Amino acid sequence: MKKLIVICVIALIVFSCKKADDDNIQPKAYFTCPSEAVVGHKVMFNASESIDESGEIIRYSWNFGDGTTQDIIISQIGYIYSETGIYYVELRVFDVKNWSSSYSKYIIIRK
Repeated sequence: MKKLIVICVIALIVFSCKKADDDNIQPKAYFTCPSEAVVGHKVMFNASESIDESGEIIRYSWNFGDGTTQDIIISQIGYIYSETGIYYVELRVFDVKNWSSSYSKYIIIRK
């Protein structure tokens, strides 16, 4: 009888933990920035419209397309490109359970 009770308690704990993870919703990454900018000038990237319906976004991971990456805890960042070109910028956002999603777009850097 004790074995049955222990098995039931363990099953209940496992099911409860699993259910909590199932309630998590993947965050949705999104950012805005100009489609074009000038080399050597700061470009502002704004991810404040990224959302996590089941909690909060705790990390914004940026890839600026020129080999530079940066992880921050706030939704806005400025970046200065040192060369002209077309760059593929990617943002990945993470929630408290480390679930993530990404959003990306191109930016043209001119002289």
